[in-house]
Amino acid sequence: MLKVRGFMSLYNVSDFTDDEIISMNIRIWLAKKGMTQMKLREAVGIPSYVFSRKMTGRTHWRVGDVFRISQALGIPVQELYSGFETD
Repeated sequence: MLKVRGFMSLYNVSDFTDDEIISMNIRIWLAKKGMTQMKLREAVGIPSYVFSRKMTGRTHWRVGDVFRISQALGIPVQELYSGFETD
């Protein structure tokens, strides 16, 4: 089993898609930075309906979007792809 960083429960990494991991990490970093989803999507130029579809897993994240989000949050891009660590 692998532990999702920042969560108390244990999950199997196969329980999540890459898109879900990215969305979870975006939510975590938004909370850490005190930023809203609206401010972030405006900063990266993603329309609200597209951002919503990406955050809910109905549309895949593109590498360029993830890169621009990492820049807007001031974090390394790999932070948005990571999140699982072994116990």
